[in-house]
Amino acid sequence: MQSFVPTLSVMIATKNRAEELRTISLPSLAKQDTRDFEVIVWDASEDDASQVAVEAFAAAYFDLTVR
Repeated sequence: MQSFVPTLSVMIATKNRAEELRTISLPSLAKQDTRDFEVIVWDASEDDASQVAVEAFAAAYFDLTVR
């Protein structure tokens, strides 16, 4: 089985913006016509809210590569 090699990496740097990740940034990526990309989220938040939002998104959109 070959591993997925994306042609594009979308990087999101965030801090204390879990709601925006959940309602704006990540859903807009899910609406793309292609799945030939990966999403990398770098989070500098003081809590785990962004991580929870990203993990929920990754579970709902299992056909996207989310790191």
